[in-house]
Amino acid sequence: MSVATGTFATTNSSNLPAESAAPALTGEMPASAAPAAGGPLAEAAAALGVSEEVLHNALGEPGQGQPNLTAVAQQLGVTVEALEAALGTMPNLERP
Repeated sequence: MSVATGTFATTNSSNLPAESAAPALTGEMPASAAPAAGGPLAEAAAALGVSEEVLHNALGEPGQGQPNLTAVAQQLGVTVEALEAALGTMPNLERP
């Protein structure tokens, strides 16, 4: 039985080195797995000058109960009136 010695490059079916064929493990969520942007929350976030993620975090998860708009406005650095105007008629939001 013969055993090959030396340095070998591992390849996959596309003949690329294995390390360039695998996705990088960066700890970031791939774009395809990210929540879809758009809709009322994205519009409200844009009107307030914050990201959709920041607005979502400030409002909390739906299962946490009704958000306090005064506290949310303070957290975002906007007025309650501006927050109400941006949120418009989004359902299930408690007024302060």
